[in-house]
Amino acid sequence: MVNNEATEKYDRIISFEVIEHLSNESGMQFYFNSLKDDGMLAISVPNKWWIFETHGAKLPLLPWNRVPLFSWLPRPIHEKFANARIYTKKRIRNLLENYGFEVIQSRYVTAPMDVLPNGKIKDWLIEHIFNSDTTRIPFKATSIFVVAKKKQK
Repeated sequence: MVNNEATEKYDRIISFEVIEHLSNESGMQFYFNSLKDDGMLAISVPNKWWIFETHGAKLPLLPWNRVPLFSWLPRPIHEKFANARIYTKKRIRNLLENYGFEVIQSRYVTAPMDVLPNGKIKDWLIEHIFNSDTTRIPFKATSIFVVAKKKQK
């Protein structure tokens, strides 16, 4: 992205698991500029409180980069080694509000368990632990889903 100016305006923007890969969070200005007044943004970001690092990390001596609880480290340590940023509900809400959005709704999205092989363990987890699409329990969620509205100037 060369600049944050939008050439077209949209009623809706959907951005799932994107902004954490941008070089910095100022890409939110592009989203804001690309929306018409009262336009809506649906966005998801990785959840800091999920028990595994979802995007991997460059960790010395650890060939497996999905280290449990790595995402729970303080932000400066995490961002030094992680392949992508992660968010709390407060962080994504503040980011959106700082760029002129009004947060309408935010939810924790539960883990889909798609990386587990089919079998009894996966079936049990889906039936007893990850038995709904959303949760109020942060460590059961891989992502945070937010719906926001562009505030009129």
